Amino acid sequence: MLRTKILGGKDTAALHPLLKAEIAGLGPVFDEPQQPQISLLAPAQLIDTFSESQGFECHVLDERPPADLLEQLWRSELEGIVVRSTYEEVVQNIKLLSIALAIVGLIVTGLMMWHDGKLQQAIDDGRQLVRKDLPKVEAAKALKAQTLQMADAVQAAKIFRENTGSLMAFTQILANFPPAPATLLYVRTDENSLAFVGNGDQTSVKWLQDRVFPGYAPLTELPVPEFLESGHPAIHVQTRKAPAPPAPLPSVALPASIAASRTTAE
Repeated sequence: MLRTKILGGKDTAALHPLLKAEIAGLGPVFDEPQQPQISLLAPAQLIDTFSESQGFECHVLDERPPADLLEQLWRSELEGIVVRSTYEEVVQNIKLLSIALAIVGLIVTGLMMWHDGKLQQAIDDGRQLVRKDLPKVEAAKALKAQTLQMADAVQAAKIFRENTGSLMAFTQILANFPPAPATLLYVRTDENSLAFVGNGDQTSVKWLQDRVFPGYAPLTELPVPEFLESGHPAIHVQTRKAPAPPAPLPSVALPASIAASRTTAE
């Protein structure tokens, strides 16, 4: 290999004079009395623009896959070959596109960092506002709970005033409820039934099984109210008033004559 030159797309239109100039640049290599015959191997689309009269013996260069050419180059013993790109415009466009993408990436990254800072500031402001209003919220919750408890107490007191039977049933529950650590959570009473729910252990449950509520049937299981299910109370029983025993039949006095007759017959 004596001389190399990289051709661009714009050079193919004036390829013949360019080749003449390159051959002339070889100098003493072709310093002979007669003009040597120069063989030109090129693709068919370039051969169409040349002829032998212009000093070239043209031969069509068979197209070969790039993989075969690279393998041939790899297996050869040639040295000092530099493979350079012939697509300067494509490389330049790739560089410009890479720079543009890098700039866009930096802008997007900056916007994301700015947005993240604004979002973090909003979160911090929200937390500070929540911490500031938390005492007021807790006080409002406590006041609501106290109001509901007072309303329940007023309602219960009203029921007790209007229905003495419920009050008597409640006193029976208090009198028969197991001692600590058992605690009473829920009570429902009326004229004919009573029910209650509470926390306790097996000893508390056994205590209730041994108790007797005067005027009421034996205790039975009570479905736990939905609002108390999460606590899994051990005590949940109910009972109803036992039916009153039938009144004895009144005795009838027999006449004296019938009584004497019965005595004589005996």
